[in-house]
This record gives sequence, C-alpha cells and structure tokens, in this order.
Amino acid sequence: MLSIALCDDEAVIRRLLEQQIRSILEQNRISSTLTAYSNGKDLLEDLSKQSFHLFFLDIAMPRVSGFDLAETIRQSSPQSAIIFVTAREDLMHQSFDYQPFHFICKGDANQPFPDLERVLQKLLRRFQQDTLLTISDGQTGSRSVAIRDILYLQSEGHYLQYVLAGSAPPLLERGALRRRQEELEQYDFIRIHKQYLVNLAHIRYFDPACRTATLSNGVQLPVSRKEKDQAKAKFMQFQRR
Repeated sequence: MLSIALCDDEAVIRRLLEQQIRSILEQNRISSTLTAYSNGKDLLEDLSKQSFHLFFLDIAMPRVSGFDLAETIRQSSPQSAIIFVTAREDLMHQSFDYQPFHFICKGDANQPFPDLERVLQKLLRRFQQDTLLTISDGQTGSRSVAIRDILYLQSEGHYLQYVLAGSAPPLLERGALRRRQEELEQYDFIRIHKQYLVNLAHIRYFDPACRTATLSNGVQLPVSRKEKDQAKAKFMQFQRR
C-alpha cells in the first residue's frame, strides 16, 4: 500500500493533481491512500502521527513553504520520496538541498501537469524494486529479500537458485521457474533462457549476436535462440523508460 501526501494551497490545482495521481495509480493497479492538504501547517501536524512514502509539495505556499516541509520530512522520514510541484523554474535549483526525487511543472488548462505520468511511472518502478520477496530457503528457513537485490534466478532440477547482489550467498528454494516468472514479471524480470530469469535492472548489455547477457556483477548468462528477440526488445524498452 503506497501512502501519499499532497500539499498545495490552490484548491483547483490540488483537486486536479489528486485526480490525475489517483487515475495513474488505478491504471497501474497500485493500491494507495492519498491525503490532500491545503496548507503546510496541517501536514506538519500529521507528520508526528503518521508516515508517507511519497510527498507532492507545492514550493510557493504562505507561512509554511514546500521547502519548510521538505526540511522536516528529511529529518523525520529520510527514505520518503519528495516531488516538488511548481510554476517557478527559478526555485528548482534551491530545492537540491532537500534531495527531491523529481519536479513537476504546472502547465496550462489543457495540460496542467504534463510531466506527472512520466515522473510517477519512474517512481513506481523504484518502489517496485524495494518490494520484499519471501523466499523459503530449505537451509535457513523463510527469508525476505528486496527485489532490487536479486540479480537472477537459475533453475536447477526441482530447485531455484536466487543469486543476490554483493557478497550475499545464493538462496535455494524448491519450486518451478515458471511459477516465479508469473509473479516477478511485474517487477521487470525477463526470461532469457529455459534456466534463467533475470532482473532487467541488473542487465548491462547483450552481446551483438544476443547470445549472452552481461549483468551488473560482470557475470555473463546465456540467452537462448527462443528467448533472444523478446528479451532484447524488453531490455530496449526498459532502457528507454
């Protein structure tokens, strides 16, 4: 469940932004809660009682500005994502101290937030990679691993080997690769071979003939003739996003 706070003192802007955010999340089947605030004071009061994954903050607001809010958020919730909403491009450079995820510029009546969908889609992919996957390791019991830390899955007989980033040892789980493929495709995993399911975020490049895929840890995995065209197409699409 993605929790979102939106703060803008302009009622029309606040309503339009809320509607568009909800629409994009529904299209992507993302479960969420969204709380809209008309002023920074009310949001500050709620920050002591609840947390949010994502903040949409208007920069130029009276009394408590978007920068004031961001400063408090960074102290209390450093992992939360901040997206500044502004009609003043001259304020963007001042916002870097608050480590925003992105900016959304206010447009016109026809396109009030022209960058919203692109920015939100980019953020949703980041949140997806933070999702925890529970792996029933026969040796150590069940363990939760962040999607971003899984480089690839390898099918070995009746078992799946999860190869992880860094120096973490692989995990073994009894099961079929196709079952996990159906679950992990929504997190940008692709089949490159009958034995391998790979996290697109960790593929660096395919060789010119698309016979191997080189991953972020330098490992090269084989790409089957059956899977190569679709794998290359999905990789190119992922790179363009």
